[in-house]
Amino acid sequence: MEKLTHLIVDCVNERRWKPLRMGRQGMDVSHLLFADDLLLVCQADMNQMSVVLETLEKFGVMFGQRVNVQKTSVFFSKNVERRVQNDICMLSGFKKMEDLGRYLGAFMTGGRDNKRRFQSVLDKMQGKLSSWKKTKRYHWLGGLP
Repeated sequence: MEKLTHLIVDCVNERRWKPLRMGRQGMDVSHLLFADDLLLVCQADMNQMSVVLETLEKFGVMFGQRVNVQKTSVFFSKNVERRVQNDICMLSGFKKMEDLGRYLGAFMTGGRDNKRRFQSVLDKMQGKLSSWKKTKRYHWLGGLP
């Protein structure tokens, strides 16, 4: 994956890959690596998807690896037109995700629908509380009178 990072950084330095700027004074993010997972970040347009696909193809030729299209998804910000989303998915062959979901237990995207997003956490806590309520003795103070 280190070589893929070098290929991406080269494209960014050549101003071909347009990364996402994290705030006005923030850093640019073009990719994130997590164990064996990879998150690629760029502007949502056909030219950028072509650069991403070209970079992945170059990496694949160098190391004999291919992107698994069935395991690869694209996530768009809410500001990207549906036509552009469809065009990018058609070009890449990747499926569109509505939500990034969780990674290592943490939600990957923000949102206002917190009840839905945290329902699984609430359900787990409710289950724990139910089992605690069923026990007749509580040992909160470790045997102190």
